[in-house]
Amino acid sequence: MAPTRGLHVTPLCTMKLCVICRREDRSQFGAFVQASDLLDRPLILSGYPNTLTLYVTEAFARFDAKPHICCEVNTGTLGHIPINGIPIWHRL
Repeated sequence: MAPTRGLHVTPLCTMKLCVICRREDRSQFGAFVQASDLLDRPLILSGYPNTLTLYVTEAFARFDAKPHICCEVNTGTLGHIPINGIPIWHRL
């Protein structure tokens, strides 16, 4: 990473995230989904105990945008939500 305010930042870890969406919406994304692909979309994030709100907010801030987070749900309910067409960011 580039130095910021005189500090060199080295991430200790990286995490893989995935977008869960309806099958018919998958063609709207490339092989990899970028935060910029989701700027104007409502999001449902996985919540407690592994909330992604901070990570998503930081990713959107790089584009001077704020995420439209509809709600946070636990991972047990994630599989039932894409039928309404709302993309979900989920930690792998």
